[in-house]
Amino acid sequence: MLTKLAHLLQATCEDGVVQKDGEEIGIYEYREDAPYPLIYYMATNDVPMQEQLDRETLERRGRESLMHVYGDYVTTSTDVTSVQVDAQYYVTLHFMHEQQRLESYGFGIVLRLDGVIEMISAPSVAYEIVPSHVNTTLEQLAIRVAEATKWTLRWLYVSQDDFVGGDDAYHLVYDVSYGMPVVEMNGEVQNFAVSELTPEEERWGELTIEWIRTHIHDAALRVEHVLIEEEIVHVHVSRTYKQLPVGDSILVQWNQSLQKVEEAHMTHALYDTIDECAEPLVSLEDVKAKWREDLQYAHVLFPTEEVEKEGQLVQQFEQSFIQLNPPHTGNIQAYDAKTGAVIRYKLN
Repeated sequence: MLTKLAHLLQATCEDGVVQKDGEEIGIYEYREDAPYPLIYYMATNDVPMQEQLDRETLERRGRESLMHVYGDYVTTSTDVTSVQVDAQYYVTLHFMHEQQRLESYGFGIVLRLDGVIEMISAPSVAYEIVPSHVNTTLEQLAIRVAEATKWTLRWLYVSQDDFVGGDDAYHLVYDVSYGMPVVEMNGEVQNFAVSELTPEEERWGELTIEWIRTHIHDAALRVEHVLIEEEIVHVHVSRTYKQLPVGDSILVQWNQSLQKVEEAHMTHALYDTIDECAEPLVSLEDVKAKWREDLQYAHVLFPTEEVEKEGQLVQQFEQSFIQLNPPHTGNIQAYDAKTGAVIRYKLN
């Protein structure tokens, strides 16, 4: 395996160090007793960035590099996922079991956008599949999630950076992100309980609104959440426009004993101008029907716990569920209340 790594990097590998032309370019960990002996390779040199490659080329190069190094250990079908995060491109070769992907288990590679390899990694423990406790079909789960979802009518800043088809403007939306229930491993659906503010929480909320209006900006505000800890009080506040929350919430942290603000995180939502009217043109019932159509799930094998067997650690996997999305897009954030269009997170 080290010979294959050296061939891939056109370098030499010895005593945990990778060298090229007499210079160190990276380090690695190799353990003969590991299920996949090359645990990781990490580049340590800094070379100038060359011309960037397109997404398809990066994904192909990453997949081919992983197969070159670990191909002898790929005894089942695999599923490839890839995503760009800032100036790095991540490619993962996931293990499969009976056409189900092992989540967070596989061979991974990190490339610069010019194709230079920054890191290669493999699982440090073996895996096993344990009996499933799932007794819910994919169709049943989608129905349960759709019925349990709680909706919020609000103003969302649909930025080009964060959302597919974003236009850097505010839209009146039916937001699903805050009210989507949690799907348990066995397919049960749970909603987070939302309780009313206690008198003490209300007091901190009122102090926070007064402080923002006095020191930052005089705006219509409402308290979203208050967390009182031993020393610090965290207060989340939203600006409102026509009585509907706008954008991301503001966080103000108080020193409880001194009754003074220690830290405040403002957002542009506190100042932004909104030109749209606050009357939705699409009914919530129509949005719920669209949500039910768009909700799709697949089975996935999810890591549960590591156990020791015959002196070796083994990662156990159990069948669960994963929400499906179109390629290179994330989960649904909301539906436009004027057009009914779906608003999805963007994955680079």
